Amino acid sequence: MKNNLQAKVLSEFNKINIFDNNLEVVTNYEIGKGTFNYKADIAFILNGILIAVIDLKINRFNKNINYPSLDPFLINDWLKNTAISNIRFLVLSDGETYEVYDNLRVINVAKYKINGLIDLFLENLNDQVERVKSDITNIILKVVKNSKIKRINDFFKLKMDIVINSIYYDPKHKVFSLDSIQKNSLEDDFFKALLDNGKPITRIYKYTTLDTAFKILQSDSFRMNCIIGMNDISEINYVENFFEEKSNLGKVKVNSTEEHWQKVDANNRRFISSFSLKNDELTQWRLYAEDSKGVCLGFDVNNLVSDENLILQTVNYGKSENHHPELELIINIIQELENKLSIRFSFKRFYIWKHFFKPYNFSIEKEVRLIYISKKNEPNEIKWDIVPSYGIVSPYIEIKSSLIRLPIILNTLILGSNCHNKNLNVSQLKSYLRNLKNKQNNLIIEDYKNIVVDSSKIYNYRTKNNE
Repeated sequence: MKNNLQAKVLSEFNKINIFDNNLEVVTNYEIGKGTFNYKADIAFILNGILIAVIDLKINRFNKNINYPSLDPFLINDWLKNTAISNIRFLVLSDGETYEVYDNLRVINVAKYKINGLIDLFLENLNDQVERVKSDITNIILKVVKNSKIKRINDFFKLKMDIVINSIYYDPKHKVFSLDSIQKNSLEDDFFKALLDNGKPITRIYKYTTLDTAFKILQSDSFRMNCIIGMNDISEINYVENFFEEKSNLGKVKVNSTEEHWQKVDANNRRFISSFSLKNDELTQWRLYAEDSKGVCLGFDVNNLVSDENLILQTVNYGKSENHHPELELIINIIQELENKLSIRFSFKRFYIWKHFFKPYNFSIEKEVRLIYISKKNEPNEIKWDIVPSYGIVSPYIEIKSSLIRLPIILNTLILGSNCHNKNLNVSQLKSYLRNLKNKQNNLIIEDYKNIVVDSSKIYNYRTKNNE
């Protein structure tokens, strides 16, 4: 019987062409979770905002049937659910008459026919949009405050006035976000604050082989591998796995607007290079510089260089196996907005920023990452290779300093304690750098003349042969 009534009501709405007004009608719409989960017979979603629910009651207004009045019904059944109590209009109907409870009116119960009901919804569109934006902002601020992450609380105190005006609705994917997909946005600022460790990045170090270091000098280019070819491939999905494994949360999608093939192509356009804040450090030599046979490259960081496709940022680590406060903050924002307002919320640029989060057991590395998102008309050639460690076909890019200005400047080259012919190579590299010429104009590269070449100060390094 109720299915017939649903079909009848939907037919009536179709007759007056409500869909031309961006008003979406959904049947059997689930609202809230847990004890007060509620399934509305019909829900009205206007520009992504759930503005009304209808509970269908056959013979609701039949004088021979003694139904309770609307107010007690709502108080006892609907308003227990926080998500429902945030909806503007709560409606009971028998398919002919619509008895409406308006959450914002003092005299809040009135009866309408179908045309009057639609007019009521559309009249209040602007008010409803602004109300939801305000609700989204307040919920985000509350979750941030409860997180007790001081730097994020400070960030929102400074940005509070612009947050509400930045709330953006994507009608194609039916999802809200802090703002649109634009780069250098409020969302980017949010993640920079979330990842900030309180200290400006001034110098970083890259541990590698002597062969790789020499190729960088020879080619005046900087190779960055696709994120698919990272040392630990499990890092790619660390964030998704963390969200999925959190108890009682299930799988939370931070950005569900990409199709599978889009994600594959997108990953193949993201390139990464890893550095450390640690200079001449034993563990780094062992792990990344051929057991100290390689080189530590030292770079000054130029924070004045700005390129929307380049991000240099410290890595944020979890506190324990299943505790990562910054990621939990993101989860809680998404979950609270879904539970309280029944809306989908997404961090649109998190597909990039997620690569700056790692498990707590890697924290000893004090890693800094440089990520490059290739452009549509990429000036640097993208090549493909097989990653030896995993046998994966993966792209890489060699960024020419003449085409893209990097935010890092090479200024030191330290040879490891076990580097073959270490002292001789120090002298040879100094001579090579003094005479290195630009291939384009055949002039001496002055910046390279100033690079300091030295050897590691770890004198008691033990090799496998003498342990």
